[in-house]
Amino acid sequence: MQAAVGGAALDLIREESKGPEAEQRGRLVLTLSVLVILLTAPLGALGIAIFGPLWLSHDEPPIKSVAAASSERSAAGGPALAAAAAEEPEGGGKAAAGEGGARC
Repeated sequence: MQAAVGGAALDLIREESKGPEAEQRGRLVLTLSVLVILLTAPLGALGIAIFGPLWLSHDEPPIKSVAAASSERSAAGGPALAAAAAEEPEGGGKAAAGEGGARC
């Protein structure tokens, strides 16, 4: 963002022929924007390297896949749950089978 603002200010001054004093100020804006980029980019990278692992942690267990959940359900509920899970169509019902769904 700083680079775009710095360059745009100098371009505008040159296009409108504001004079040498205004062009000098435009160069100052461009120079300061480049310096800001050179200072903040390494600080941002350092901040991410230090605080990323501290603030972004994986405290929750990963989400199980549908197949793993289905096998656990059949093991816990016996054959009745396993049979019901096997009979359910993929996509979950009438709309997936084309009955009562909207046409494209």
